[in-house]
Amino acid sequence: GKANLGHLWQYWDVTDQKNNLKRLESEAHLDPLTGLWNRRRFEQTLQETHEEAIRYNQPYSLVIVDIDHFKQVNDLHGHDAGDDALRLISEELSLRLRQSDRLSRWGGEEFVVLLPQTSLEGALRLANELRMRVRDLSHPVIGRITISLGVAEVGHNESPRQALRRADAALLQAKEN
Repeated sequence: GKANLGHLWQYWDVTDQKNNLKRLESEAHLDPLTGLWNRRRFEQTLQETHEEAIRYNQPYSLVIVDIDHFKQVNDLHGHDAGDDALRLISEELSLRLRQSDRLSRWGGEEFVVLLPQTSLEGALRLANELRMRVRDLSHPVIGRITISLGVAEVGHNESPRQALRRADAALLQAKEN
């Protein structure tokens, strides 16, 4: 009977190791605050999507989302309220996206959305819908939260990074307006 017990303990040890490994992998790819993909995980998928889009000659687009006046939220209401705002926005954006879309926390108060098989026109329509959905939200402490968005369809002759720069420029334009 003792030999069997030994095997049993070995089995549990391996299970714990596997669970720890899974946890570490997910921590390496997820933003701890929102549970969304982090920038590193997003960039890997972006590269895969880019190669696929070229191979199958399909469009895809990127949307950069920025919470307006986020510094003021933190300054006026504290970082807990800021964290709440980030979670609220990430949940609201997630609710509207398709299963194939990828939402990621890009850093700070910025998110980025990858829209496979989506032209600029479709991405602009979605961006506008996201903006209006968030505008209709209200947080008990902060009140209304608004977002600005920058959109770019990725050209097959450019790198995803170049398209991200164009989306970022569009975002800055939107913020000025």
